Amino acid sequence: MKKIEFIYFTIFGVLLTLNSFGQENMLRPDTIKCEDAKIKSITIVEPILTLTIDFTGDNKLDFICRIESDNKDKGEIKELWINHDYKIIKTIYRWAPDYDYYWFVNLDSDPEPEICSIFGYSDGINYAFYDQNLKNGIDNLIFYFNPIIIDTTQEKQIYWGYPWDIKDIKIKNESGTVKILSSIDHDIKRNGEIEQPSNQSILPVICFTGKSSQPNVKIGEIRKITWMSIDELKNEVVH
Repeated sequence: MKKIEFIYFTIFGVLLTLNSFGQENMLRPDTIKCEDAKIKSITIVEPILTLTIDFTGDNKLDFICRIESDNKDKGEIKELWINHDYKIIKTIYRWAPDYDYYWFVNLDSDPEPEICSIFGYSDGINYAFYDQNLKNGIDNLIFYFNPIIIDTTQEKQIYWGYPWDIKDIKIKNESGTVKILSSIDHDIKRNGEIEQPSNQSILPVICFTGKSSQPNVKIGEIRKITWMSIDELKNEVVH
């Protein structure tokens, strides 16, 4: 039997537990070669990129197909989000950025996972959570945030969460409610071209696991890290 190791450490008064062989909470889509005739009959043209992930929350793999947009010369991307029953759930048009990372993680009580999106350019990267509405095919912004990495190989060390360094999100289930390790009491200042809606007063800190590739980058003081639900965080930062 494989021995399961647990690492315990305390940061800012919060006891963290890491199961070194545990299942990841936050999942990225897998890239596949599209050989499915039903998918090709929907996309009409050959997909440029095909991803697979359970984005509906029913434990069955769905598809995200990227195809050419009519405005491809201007850098526009067209994505068809197709469920396992081969129905188009969402059609998304957006611009191709320098950085485009997204994960799926269930943070609330509905079955479909939320989207953790990291999207932007060399002069500024936006970090945000989106709530999927599978009935109308619209992703609704929950809030933007500041990401930090808790490096489990170096006790009590925290770093800026660059998307290529992030592995997973720090969450736990507390009496049926998902809680996120986070903070709204900090002095982090962001530079560059980033989004902050007029109705969002604070960019909360969200904690992730991973290993920093730029450990010398300084971040502002974080005075209190605690467990909060996505709704609690939204109520604190969005007005």
